Amino acid sequence: MAVSKVSSSGPAAPGGASVLVVLDASVLVSAIFGGIPAKAVSLALREEIVVSDEVMKELERVSADMVERVGPERATAWNGHYYPLFAGFRMVKVGQRVRICRDATDDAYLSLALAAGASYLVTGDEDLLTISRRSLADAGLAHLAIVTPREFVTHMRGRQDSPV
Repeated sequence: MAVSKVSSSGPAAPGGASVLVVLDASVLVSAIFGGIPAKAVSLALREEIVVSDEVMKELERVSADMVERVGPERATAWNGHYYPLFAGFRMVKVGQRVRICRDATDDAYLSLALAAGASYLVTGDEDLLTISRRSLADAGLAHLAIVTPREFVTHMRGRQDSPV
């Protein structure tokens, strides 16, 4: 799978510029079932989704496990619709590793958000959602909003409705 490799350029500029978004793999999987996660992914695709090598490996692993996890029909939907979208995600090289999450495997998303200067990390994972603002600030992530798919939809709809 080809993903364009570019280095991070920091946070998105205000005034209508693209927002940098990190999507948890579970949000992408949940999007197959429709509803709010699908709306969140759709809105994120209008912005700029960033990934790292480590996050791409998780997405590829999830893709390989789709048939067993969600059945053949939904796996086909995933492979036919979402998997090709990965090629449009911006690859960011992660330098500094963040270590603040209760679940150390989730630190990959935080490390990516730091390297990219992402504004949002969209997840349903309580280990990420319960990280304190102070811990984020101490890790250099004061700019990051860790939100559920529903909160992301609300934030992005509000952004689209605001005057530019």
